[in-house]
Amino acid sequence: MSASPFQAGDKVVAYCRYSEGDEQGLKNQSTEEQEAAIRKFCETNKLELVRVFADPFASGRSVAKRDHYLEMLSFLLHKKKPDVQGVVLWDFERYGRNYDQAQLDAAKLRMAGYKLFSLQQPITDDGPFAKVLEAMYFASAQNQSDMISADVKRALQYNFKTHKVIPRSSIGWGWVPEPVQMGYLTNGTPRIGYRAVPDPDKKDLIKQAVIMRLGGSSLTDCRYLLGMTSNWKVSKLFANPLLYGQMTYGETTMEDYCEPIVSKEEWTRLQVQTEKIRTRKPGKQGGWSAKTPMLSGMLYCAECGGPMYLYRRVSKGHLYERYYCEDTCFPGIKKDKLEELVIKMVTDALVPEKIEEYRSVFPTLWEGSKDERESRNKDIAVRIGELNEQIENAVNAITHGLYSDALALRLQSLESEKNTLEASIGNVDEQTNADTLYTTVARLSKAVRETLLSDADDATKKTALETCVQSILINAAGKVQISMYIPGTSPHVGGEYGKSVQAPPEGVTYLLQLVDYLIRSL
Repeated sequence: MSASPFQAGDKVVAYCRYSEGDEQGLKNQSTEEQEAAIRKFCETNKLELVRVFADPFASGRSVAKRDHYLEMLSFLLHKKKPDVQGVVLWDFERYGRNYDQAQLDAAKLRMAGYKLFSLQQPITDDGPFAKVLEAMYFASAQNQSDMISADVKRALQYNFKTHKVIPRSSIGWGWVPEPVQMGYLTNGTPRIGYRAVPDPDKKDLIKQAVIMRLGGSSLTDCRYLLGMTSNWKVSKLFANPLLYGQMTYGETTMEDYCEPIVSKEEWTRLQVQTEKIRTRKPGKQGGWSAKTPMLSGMLYCAECGGPMYLYRRVSKGHLYERYYCEDTCFPGIKKDKLEELVIKMVTDALVPEKIEEYRSVFPTLWEGSKDERESRNKDIAVRIGELNEQIENAVNAITHGLYSDALALRLQSLESEKNTLEASIGNVDEQTNADTLYTTVARLSKAVRETLLSDADDATKKTALETCVQSILINAAGKVQISMYIPGTSPHVGGEYGKSVQAPPEGVTYLLQLVDYLIRSL
């Protein structure tokens, strides 16, 4: 028999957690290895292992993303207490590396009548000094985590200063990792790190894009040349000092880190050029609107790729409202004028005569989307089921006093994802053929047009626009480009502007071309 606080026949649960890092040694065994050791312990001591809760690749510093840890607490602290006598761990460090959180959770389990037992630090009695010893193990776990974090930071800084090596994840677009040997490991194999060097396939393009920008070209033109997915990424590239060879990592700056793509003078002029474009800031007497304007979530700046927000100010008793991006790349666009233009463009694209013209593409559109839509709905249903389980675990944890800001944010994120997925599920059964699809499109288009042309409030019109508008892009010259899809044929694609999305079906492409024609004709 192994040392154990349990009696033969007791029922227990196991908790396993794994976080990467060779420096943690044996304590960092995989969840499978931990589970095998716990099962052997239970078999030796004639214990019944009821359930195993495992969080692979999860940090012990927070409970926010440890879904199965929260599930375990929800299971054990449920009002209807399960027939379980305790929790078996491989190591107290697997339970958590945040001293306060680990102590709080362990106390709640003990107050509910459970025992917490670690195979590597066996505490078999339940006296007050045993709890002090357990607290020392929790404190040691956090201290080790803090020391590892500090050691890793020091090692990264040493590698950067000595070998110009940085983590591969820190190497941005336009540069590639070049292997650097940094000595040998204990087994005699070379120790390899990576430093950033200009990508030979992109170097000339980047230099050409910088010259274009200095000559007055827009970020959009530079984006097309570089083949990047958003103007924001182009802005980030142009602001990177690595363009002229300077790299800052942590607290260390290295002037001659790598081969420069442009001269420092050109890079400095590029920053000045960027500041000149941002010619006007919103006045101090106003503020960003707390209300949700009609175009929010759909309107983006073509210069920086960022979202645009409504700015409101009152002067001499008159209300002024303009849309700006956060970087105020150009003077604000009047709210009423822009919204009027957008409504005109959308309603013109959805008149009955236009919908009739789209009818020829519906058979292809329907046949090509039916199977995909059914498959997509099944995938979404599975994910919603997973989210429901995670949300329930988080709610139960908060209900039992395990509230934290990180956990609250986690819950908010899960609920937001669930709501988005539920709204995106399409009804396949209703649309049985192309004629039915046409009827649906005509009905939805009519409803959208009537709403946009009515005296409805901004929130109602925003909902109508979201049924067919993917994004609205506006540049410094005031040119507006709207990306749309035919109502009822394609789900709304949310998220940050510029991120890659699937190519639209034939009917949607046709509508995009039509809207582009309308833009040019205005």
